[in-house]
Amino acid sequence: MTPRQRQVLDAIEAFRDQYGLSPSIREIGQAIGVTSPSTIHSHVQSLIREGLLEEMLPEGHPGAANRNLRLTRAGMKARVETL
Repeated sequence: MTPRQRQVLDAIEAFRDQYGLSPSIREIGQAIGVTSPSTIHSHVQSLIREGLLEEMLPEGHPGAANRNLRLTRAGMKARVETL
């Protein structure tokens, strides 16, 4: 995991702790100081491929993944190990 990916995981978890839902791509970018949504999206997709982040698709709403990101157990463990 790169330092920037670690920031993305931290931002998602902090937002979920504070608001009870996942941040949008733009909110993740604001939290880590990145203005390009495509850059954040790329980091999110990499973290999903690595098994550190997952999209929770609501039942009956396929493809509605906005604000439905959460860390996997591996993602939580990776955050702790890199402290």
